[in-house]
Amino acid sequence: MLKAPGNPTTGGGAGDVSGPASSVDNAIARFGGTTGKLIQGYTANSPTINDTGEMSIGYSAATTPPLSVTGGASGTDLIRLIRPTTGLTYGWSLAGGGLAFNDVTAGFIPCNIFADVGVNQVYLGQKLKTIADTRPSLLSATTFGTTAGTDVAGNDLRIQGGLGTGSGLSGGISFRTGDPLASGTTTQTSTEKLRLGADGKITVLGTNTAAGTTGARTINRASGTVNFAAGATSLVVTNALCTTASIVFATVRTNDVTAVIKNVVPAAGSFTINLASAATAETSVGFLIIN
Repeated sequence: MLKAPGNPTTGGGAGDVSGPASSVDNAIARFGGTTGKLIQGYTANSPTINDTGEMSIGYSAATTPPLSVTGGASGTDLIRLIRPTTGLTYGWSLAGGGLAFNDVTAGFIPCNIFADVGVNQVYLGQKLKTIADTRPSLLSATTFGTTAGTDVAGNDLRIQGGLGTGSGLSGGISFRTGDPLASGTTTQTSTEKLRLGADGKITVLGTNTAAGTTGARTINRASGTVNFAAGATSLVVTNALCTTASIVFATVRTNDVTAVIKNVVPAAGSFTINLASAATAETSVGFLIIN
């Protein structure tokens, strides 16, 4: 039995739990104080559960979240919402610092967003660094620019670095991939392979050979420089990225009197730069591989 505060005779039962004189229909009751004998209402925005189990939680204050959930073991979900469909179960969950969208039935993980040390991360097809979906991932703009139909154009996909303010330099766009390790289960570390700077400058990961070092070199990167010795007409660059189908661009970088690129011949794991005439002095040549 609930009794109105200050009126212990209200009601017909013999219980000793007191409540407000009126309430919002379907409002979730909560205790007032620590006695366990007083139930209180709300001044506004009462959370409710209706007769079919639908819950409503709302709060108008901009600085206060309507729902706050804390606790749970590290790496486990704080909240999981699931929507069953035929053959699949879609849902999303909140974990420590992250938001995951997943297909619970099939075990697929379309997207996971979370914060890590030093970087905010969005993973497509991967729940954790060690738990991945085996399917490829696709990041796409809206498929149709307008409504679906015949010969309808798609929309652009815009990728943007962080904007600065005033004369501050905006962030660039960095493309990173993992570097192979020795056989094992150790997770690879990613490094930048390509960067588009805020000023439009394109930077490709490369290795430049210092002046004074001439002749054949091993450079396993997409770009770099080598040095022809005086009198040399060809130079071999060992490069694991190169195949017989590769396109290799080369250009003379120093003002040598006679050195002119004749051709660049790609092979499996290397390429040869040939000059039309022997270099008069040490000559720097830059290259770029496109596979």
